[in-house]
Formats: sequence, structure tokens, C-alpha cells
Amino acid sequence: MSESEGTDPTHEILGDRFVIKGELGRGGFSIVYEAEDTKLGQLVALKVLVPPPVAAAVALERLRREVRAIRSLSHPNIVTVYDLVEAKDRAFVVMERIAGLDLAALVAKRGALVADEVARLGAEIARALTVAHRAGTLHRDVKPQNVLIELSESGALGRARLVDFGSARLEGEASLTRTGGFVGTLDYAAPEVLAGERGDARSDVYGLGMTLFFALAGKLPLRASPHLPPPPSPEGHSVRKLDSGVPGWLDEVISRATREDRRARFPTTEAFAEALAEKKINLPARELRAPFCLLCGRAEPTRSGICRRCEGAPRANDGFIFIRASSESEPSVRAKLAALLGLPLCELEEVAVGRRALCASGVSADRVVRRLLDAGIRSTSVSELGAVTLLPPSLRWVSAAVAGVGLLTAITTGSLLGVAGPPLALTLLGLAVRSASRPLVVPKGRSSPLSPKLEARLDAATQSLDSELARNLLLDAAELGRNALEPGSEKSDPAYAAQIVALIEGALSGATQLARLDKTAALVERRKDRALAEPIERAQRARDALTQALLEVIGNLSKAAALGPIEARLMLEDLQVRNQALADEIAAREEALKELSALTS
Repeated sequence: MSESEGTDPTHEILGDRFVIKGELGRGGFSIVYEAEDTKLGQLVALKVLVPPPVAAAVALERLRREVRAIRSLSHPNIVTVYDLVEAKDRAFVVMERIAGLDLAALVAKRGALVADEVARLGAEIARALTVAHRAGTLHRDVKPQNVLIELSESGALGRARLVDFGSARLEGEASLTRTGGFVGTLDYAAPEVLAGERGDARSDVYGLGMTLFFALAGKLPLRASPHLPPPPSPEGHSVRKLDSGVPGWLDEVISRATREDRRARFPTTEAFAEALAEKKINLPARELRAPFCLLCGRAEPTRSGICRRCEGAPRANDGFIFIRASSESEPSVRAKLAALLGLPLCELEEVAVGRRALCASGVSADRVVRRLLDAGIRSTSVSELGAVTLLPPSLRWVSAAVAGVGLLTAITTGSLLGVAGPPLALTLLGLAVRSASRPLVVPKGRSSPLSPKLEARLDAATQSLDSELARNLLLDAAELGRNALEPGSEKSDPAYAAQIVALIEGALSGATQLARLDKTAALVERRKDRALAEPIERAQRARDALTQALLEVIGNLSKAAALGPIEARLMLEDLQVRNQALADEIAAREEALKELSALTS
């Protein structure tokens, strides 16, 4: 077949039954044609492989993978695949023919879509992704070209269909790329994927968020070069910066989906779909925590930047931590502190230029200074007396001048008024030091709704987990669980509280198992033995499935934390179902861990 050479294949017969009617589109190593199935008398779409010889084997395997992915799923917003035909020198997929355009072509033809259409289409694709994720499949290439939109004869927009699972990682399939290898499209790939990290459901959330941004704005966010992806944004990408007519709620939803840190996005595509359908975010605002406690330096952060061990505990302060920044670098430092602590920029002005202490320091001061430096923030630890050296030079000069003039007056005139000069200068310095030494971040003495025993287990796990992903998932689940309980409120119904605690305990077990899987798989991978490829792949599948289960838990806890007392109690059945699902997932993945552990003994 000569499609790649530009020959018109119209009227050619493939597989002895499919008559090509015309081309629908092309991309990568394939061309999609409209064809008539002469046996069934209906129109279908044929995705025909046309790869260069050097890529033929990989392209064929991706095509097989796409067929296995879609045929294992059943959803009205996922295109139906009928068959995979491999004959002689060609291979093609027989798919449902969608009378319409892909989202990229639709926007090119009509311009940006209206908000209600974007929200509806986005919710449909998010639900399709939810079905895929729960079946153990990440799409990994969500973009406008992979979203087909049905069009009626009048031109009205119909259903959205998700296509092209060729990049998907399937449960039960070996990877076509090395661990950390990039798969997807740069413009719509999540920052963690571009950084070489393993994606999860939140990576598909990002891809869909960027796709909806494109649909609303008609283009992607501003970028330095058309050859580079849009730069990641801690607050997410705002469509209203390009079009002020976009509804605020939709801009907020898309911004949430496209935040740089995956922990700050929607935890699942199901939560994304609900926000689009209900025109509001039914989850609490997720502020990024500091990755360490600012008082002891331990990896046990909360939104205040102080771990629960230091909350309300008496401390013998040896001094204070001050930020060291020039006036030129102050805006950058303030932005980094805001991202680190989840505090508004306006509260950080004095701290960012060193006029106010960030926090008290003690025996762990050096550790905190090092961790701040890792975050790109220069700081120093000083005693209360040493804080004098950090005062503005002008204030120190004024104090010295007051003291000097007073002494000179006393000596030359014998006036007792001049003797008051040095004490006045010291008083000025003391007041300035006291003002500068008021730490911004202080313990609030919050009580926990969880039992001391469970808090101790969470503390121990947080310190011992080697996997950053497992640790972050556990921290998120614990934080949301505490918020969902709200000590002393009507939400502390015994049955409801028991399910919340059970979810936190389940997240603790799941995160521990996830960390063990990561660590054991890394040990086995170091052997570089091809014979171990299959057990390693099974461990990776177990890891992906367990990650998805923990994300579902976080989604449930997020919803519970945002609901009122009555609505929260109505969630009781959902919480029970999620608890059972998590327990089943942990039990199912234990076999993969045992198999992998045996290889390291």
C-alpha cells in the first residue's frame, strides 16, 4: 500500500471487505480512513499503520495495545473498536465511524467553544478516563486530537469520544519504553511526566485540563517558543488571562486541574467530572504544604509548616531563622515562600527581606537552613542577640548616633539629659530586635481528632517511608481525614468517624505496601536481568493499581472534608464501599510483593 507516498487509495479494498471512501485524518505512523464494511453494509473508520521500517515493530505493538485497551473498556464516551486486522504487509484497526471532527479540527474551523459546551464535553471525557483508570489503564496522551466530537446535520455538538489508547499503560502488559521514558505529547504532558517521573491518574487530569484550556481559548497558554510546552504554573493555567469572558467557576476548575504539583490537582478524573458537571469544586482548597517542619526539619509537614509533634509543644528557642535576600531577589524569594507555606504573598513581605523572623530555631536549625536552601531560599540562624546584626544599617546608625550625641552632650555640657542617650539607643535597638524576632510561623497548639496511637503510627510511617509518592499520598489522606472529622462538630457521628479512621488506617497500610513495592522493584531492577522483566512489570502494575486506589481514597476524604454534617453522614455507604475496595486492592497486590521479595533474598 502506498499511502505514505501520497497515492490516493480511494476505492481500494482492505481485508477483502473494507472499501476505502476517503481520508479522515493522519498523525504519527497512521492514517485514518472512512470505509464501507461490505459484509455489514455500514461505514467504519480504519486506522491503517504506515510506519517507516525502523519503527514498524514498535508501531504494530502500540496498535495492538490500543485495541486491547479499548476492547477491555465499555463506555459511551470511548470509541468502539471492532477488530484488529493483520494481513501481509499491513495492519489496521476497524473502529466505529464518528460523524464529526476531533476537538483540534473543530476549534480550527469554528474558533473557541462556549463555556457550557466545554464543561459538558470535558465532563464526558473525564468520566471515560475514570472507567479506564479503574480498569488499570492510564491514557497518557489526552489532547484535542484524541477527543472526537459528534456533529449533527445542523452542526450541533453531540457526544465526545476518547480515542487513541496507543500510549496507554495497560494492566497485564509490558512497557514499550524504559522506566522514566517519555510517552505522550509535549504540549499536554504533565510536569512530572516531562521530568521523567511515573505518571498516575492526576497526569491524565492535567492533560484533560490543558485540552479544555485549548477548547476555551483557541490556543494554549503563553510560552517562550512554539516548540516548547507551556511553562508549569503553581496556581494552574488561567483562561481568564486570555479571555475575561470565561466564567469564574470554569476558570477555577481548569486552573485546579493544571497546577504544577499533582497533589494540588483533582485527585481523580471522577472529581474533575463532578466539578465540571456541578459548576463548582466540591473539594477543599489544597494548599501545598512545606515539605518539612520549619521547627524541627522533619518530613512531617502540615499546612502551617509545623509538624504535629511540634504543635503546642514547649520549645527552648536558641534563636531564629531569618531569610537572606536582596531587594532584587525579594519577589522571587517571596513567591518561593508562598509556594512552600501556602501563604498569601502579602503576609511574606517583611520575612522575604529579612525584617522579620520566619520561625524560631533550635537544635535542628542547621537542618532547616539546609532544607530551605534546597528549595532555593537562602537563610541563616541567629540568636536573639545576634538579630541585631540583621537590622537595617540605617537603624543601627541612628541608634549609634543617638548614643554618641548623648555621650558627647554629657561630656561637654555636663547635662544629665545627654546621659539618657545610650539607654535610649539600646531601647530603640531592643524594640527593633523584638519586632524582628516575632516569628511568622508559630505553633498553634491544634488538637488532633485522631487517637494518639494512630497519630504515632502515622508519624513513624512518615519518617520511615522511602517512597516520596507513598509518603505524600499518606500525608494527604491523613490531613484530609483530620479535616473530615472536625473535632467537636456534628460530623463526629460514631459510624461516620469509624469509616474515616478506617480509611486513614487503610491508606497507612496501602502507602506502606506501595513504598515496599518501590524499594523492592528498585533492588531487582539493578540486576539488569532480562529474565526478571515480567515480575518487575507485574510489580509496576501492582504499584499503579495501588496508587489509583489511594487516589480514590483521597478523593472520598476530600469530598467528606468539604461537606456539611448532614451531607457527610449521607456519604457513609460510599465510605464503606471505598474501605472494602482498598482492603481488596491491598490483598490482591500482596502476591506481587511476595514474588518480588523472593527475588531479592
